[in-house]
Amino acid sequence: MSRWVCLALLVGVGFAGCKPTKYDKDGKPITLGKFRLRTYPKGAEVWIDGKLEVVSTPATIVKEAGEYHLKIQAPGAEAIERTITIEAGEENDLNLRIPEPPPAMVTVLSDVPGAEVRINGYKRGFTPLYRVVTKPGPIDVTVMGPNHRAKSVRAMLHRSEDKTLEVFFADVKSEGPEGDLQSKAEVPMSVPKPKGYLTLGMNPEGTVELDDGTKLGETPIVKRPMDAGRYTVWLRSKDDRYERRVTLEIEEGKPAIYRFLLNREDQRIGWTPDGGR
Repeated sequence: MSRWVCLALLVGVGFAGCKPTKYDKDGKPITLGKFRLRTYPKGAEVWIDGKLEVVSTPATIVKEAGEYHLKIQAPGAEAIERTITIEAGEENDLNLRIPEPPPAMVTVLSDVPGAEVRINGYKRGFTPLYRVVTKPGPIDVTVMGPNHRAKSVRAMLHRSEDKTLEVFFADVKSEGPEGDLQSKAEVPMSVPKPKGYLTLGMNPEGTVELDDGTKLGETPIVKRPMDAGRYTVWLRSKDDRYERRVTLEIEEGKPAIYRFLLNREDQRIGWTPDGGR
């Protein structure tokens, strides 16, 4: 819309939403605008109207004036979607907290149960060691076996990777004309329990606890690894106003997604805003 048409609208009918066209120093109309996007955590990818245009945030989006649909996703995490409006000659900002990717984890199995495991020099537990959170990058896993005998395995752990390493102390011989290794089933190994993944949202936000008081975390819980099975948990709002006891089912290798809305029926008896009971 030209500035003359806009002026006519403003004078004739009082159209308050009309914005005059901006011009650069050479007198040419400005049609581009900027949008500064920051995410927490950073390093997210951004699709604009279905096309990947940003490979890592923070980033400045420069586009023709108009409305755009964004899909924003940290690698390995859930995506969120937003709609932004870019105005010609203007620069706006958007700061977003986005879902974080699941942590990188390591499982260490050995033919010697109860052997000490060190990762990058730090003691992390004993075999079988299940899914300990570890910083991505090169890792050096050392397992202390019988008679202070140690074996080390080096590997690369990528962001959000769930890696399993096996350390054998018994001799594993090759056999057969093709030199196939002895079946791992013949070596006494401890096998990790089957896992599922819990995603749980709650309104209002709060904490999730098992019956024995073990905290599963604060909501939202995203893709938390858990042993397959049935759990009875308590949902509690941060201000302690609401509480509900529910049952969760975790299936092996599958995501279990729950969303709960706590309401008046879940209010704790005697609750007051100052915390009195």
